[in-house]
Amino acid sequence: EIGKSGFAHFFEHMQFQGSDNVGDEQHFKIITAAGGTLNGSTNQDRTNYYETVPSNQLEKMLWLEADRMGFLLPAFTNKKFENQRKTVKNEKDQRYADGYGMMPEVKDQMLYPYGHPYSWQTIGYVDDLNDADSTDLKNFFLKWYGPNNAILVISGDVNTKEALALVEKYFGAINRGPEVSPLMKTPIVLEEQKIKSITSKVFAPLATINYPSVPTFHKDEPALDMLAQLLGNGKNSVLYKNFIDNEMALQASCFNSSFEV
Repeated sequence: EIGKSGFAHFFEHMQFQGSDNVGDEQHFKIITAAGGTLNGSTNQDRTNYYETVPSNQLEKMLWLEADRMGFLLPAFTNKKFENQRKTVKNEKDQRYADGYGMMPEVKDQMLYPYGHPYSWQTIGYVDDLNDADSTDLKNFFLKWYGPNNAILVISGDVNTKEALALVEKYFGAINRGPEVSPLMKTPIVLEEQKIKSITSKVFAPLATINYPSVPTFHKDEPALDMLAQLLGNGKNSVLYKNFIDNEMALQASCFNSSFEV
């Protein structure tokens, strides 16, 4: 929503702060003690949480994930909220301290019309983070974090029948959340060429060119992915031969980013 940017990423942080049956900061400790690694990430379409552990630790991981899906709010406190708000704002400061750090935000503001869900960065605007309160975050959790709006993936050396039984054991009692309808696809059409220059303290100037593309799963997405590889991936690519080999640039790359809407 306009005025509530950054909540998905903010909540990604909150998910590691403990739940009803898992103490503060214990999520990381339990998994690392089990010989595992973990993390989370948020992009324009989804937040994911993942653990990689020895297969005999599967049940413990399902219990951890189910506990923070179904029983996070009893452990939610204003102290944790303020601590993570400070952490997210510091993360944004670090990201934008890089001389090129403003580029993605400026690019998306130019590429998408005002109010489009991709027109702001997933980390959000500082004003929105400052204006948020704990009730906003709780409502965000209640709206999006139900089992009917999640995909659970188990991959590795496991017995499928036993794994499904464990999923039912730990997730089966969690109530559905509100129904989540797919967003309407809102493809971008630029009526004219847009150009913007930013002055910053950088070692070398950066030029970036963006074209509106197609949504995820569109029939042309694989061809555009392949085209981007041919243009900008590896020493035999078009950009490498024409810019790096000729010593016209320090770096040159190309990629196709497709998103759901």
